[in-house]
Amino acid sequence: MLQRVPFAVRCLSVACALALFAGHASAHETEAVRTIAAKNGRVLVERQSHASVHADDGSVREQGAIDLVTVEDAAGNVVSESTCSAETGSYDDYRVFFGALTRALEANDAERLAALVEFPLRVNRSGKKPLKIANAAALRKQYAKVFGGPTRQAVLDADPAVVFCRDDGAMIGHGVVWARKQDGRTALYVVNPH
Repeated sequence: MLQRVPFAVRCLSVACALALFAGHASAHETEAVRTIAAKNGRVLVERQSHASVHADDGSVREQGAIDLVTVEDAAGNVVSESTCSAETGSYDDYRVFFGALTRALEANDAERLAALVEFPLRVNRSGKKPLKIANAAALRKQYAKVFGGPTRQAVLDADPAVVFCRDDGAMIGHGVVWARKQDGRTALYVVNPH
C-alpha cells in the first residue's frame, strides 16, 4: 500500500525540469510515487500538491498540483517523462478519458465517441489544410474517414495508461489523438491520422 510521504523536492529528473518550466520554480510538497501497470512496462506518477513557477521577468505564478509522469519500458528504461497540471488535466483525468475513448473505438460507437469530442474537432492531414469537424452529426457522417483503418488501430494499440502531457493537453499513441481539459471537461480536440 502506498503511503503519503511529504518532503522537499529536488529537481533530479527531466520530468521535474519540465514541470518547473520558465526559469526557476519550487515544488512544495509531494506524495509517494504510484506505479501503474502498462502494456509494455509501467507508468510512475508522482503528485506534487503545489508548485510555484518563477518567470524570467520576476513574476511568480502558482501552478497548483502537478503530476510528474515517467513511462518505463519492460526493461525499466525511461521512454518518456512529462508533467500534467491539475489545472489543465491530471494524469488520472487523461488516463480515464483515453480509456473511454479506446472503448468507444473498440465498439465502433460513433455516438459514444462524439460525446467525448470538443467541437470543432481538428483532423490534421499530411500536406493538406486540417479538416474541421463542426459537430456530432458531421463526425458521425465522417467517422470512417477520421477513425478508419490505421488511425483506429493506432489508438487501439496505444495504452490509455501511457499518457504524455504537454502544454494544455495530453496524448497517447505517439500523438495520434490529443485531449485537453477545459471548463472541467476533458475532451478529444485533435486527431493526427496514420
